Amino acid sequence: ASTWIKPGGCLIYATCSLQHDEGEDVIDGVVQDSRLGLTIDPVTTQEAGCFHPALTRDGTLRVVPADFAAMGGVDGFYIARLKKGQ
Repeated sequence: ASTWIKPGGCLIYATCSLQHDEGEDVIDGVVQDSRLGLTIDPVTTQEAGCFHPALTRDGTLRVVPADFAAMGGVDGFYIARLKKGQ
């Protein structure tokens, strides 16, 4: 899918898995592959809305169900937004 993105465009990677090898490890591999020209485009607190506590240092989201018990619980998931260089 990364080859379909135009310069300046973005790709959203989301998985309902909380396995690091299906989330962060995939994104790390994509970002490290310089041929793809993709970088993490951090999600802002405002964009994350009520899920802002799940923002990681690099601007991705890692939602763990137990962290949102006050909301009645949520499914776990990982989300990263990637941007293609100009």
